[in-house]
Amino acid sequence: DVPETIVVDDQSSDNTRQVAEENGARVIEGADLPDGWYGKPWACSQGAREAKGDWLLFLDADTWLDSQAGARISRLTSDPKQVSAFCPYHCVPTRGEQASVFFNALMVLGMNQFHLGAPESAAKDRGLFGQAMLIARETYQDVGGHESVKSHVLENFHLSRLLTAAGYGCRAFLGRGLINMRMFPSGGDELKKGWSKGAVSGASRTPRFAMWGASIWISALMMSLVCFFFAPFASPSLLAWLAALYGACVFQCLWVFRMIGTFSWLTAACFPAHLLFYQLLFFRAVRHQKSGGTVEWKGRHVT
Repeated sequence: DVPETIVVDDQSSDNTRQVAEENGARVIEGADLPDGWYGKPWACSQGAREAKGDWLLFLDADTWLDSQAGARISRLTSDPKQVSAFCPYHCVPTRGEQASVFFNALMVLGMNQFHLGAPESAAKDRGLFGQAMLIARETYQDVGGHESVKSHVLENFHLSRLLTAAGYGCRAFLGRGLINMRMFPSGGDELKKGWSKGAVSGASRTPRFAMWGASIWISALMMSLVCFFFAPFASPSLLAWLAALYGACVFQCLWVFRMIGTFSWLTAACFPAHLLFYQLLFFRAVRHQKSGGTVEWKGRHVT
């Protein structure tokens, strides 16, 4: 069967409809946002109602597929009890967009999908990436679809909980060579708002095992900053050891960063600055949330 492509034009102010139709997609005009719904679940729910296929592939607007993606994804449709999600490979061509690196890395770790030697209890608490998700229609309908997570900013976390409770499997894949995304082409304020929107909610729902792993990694990187404080007082031999320690951290960061996006060696070399940016923005978001504030995103206010 030939797959159908449906684009939900969720009150866009650009030429979304024209571009989508020129490329063969069927465009439906998104209805006004009902009370009690957030925009992402509402758009996905409308698209699912229009789709006719037995399998649904939900994609965020800032993603695109590689040429062989369709054939590779179709191989995952043999078991309707397995839900698959993909973390798109983050394309970050500008220096400002590179500041997303620790948000990206910790988002991947927070899914609790990629680990060695995890206890069996951890396997029962795996998350799904929200940018790209493949699910059988019957499975989607069985858990109530996006209506069951209509009031959540990070609907993917809550949907994975419902699927697991209903006995379905949740698996995730890194999207390199399959699915790509570019989240914040404008950088700056757009990047801050985008990550602030989900950072606190994501952290609060991260499974304990994954949270411990992420915390140990971040703490180890922070400890490596001791190198800078001791360097002026170090002997030549100790200075060499400190340089080797810092170099190991840079190499390890570069390996992780390249798995998830087009992050440069310079970003890895300057990991302390990016780590500090992540922590400042995270704690700022925590304070903003505790004070009852909201974040304006795409013309809408979200908690």
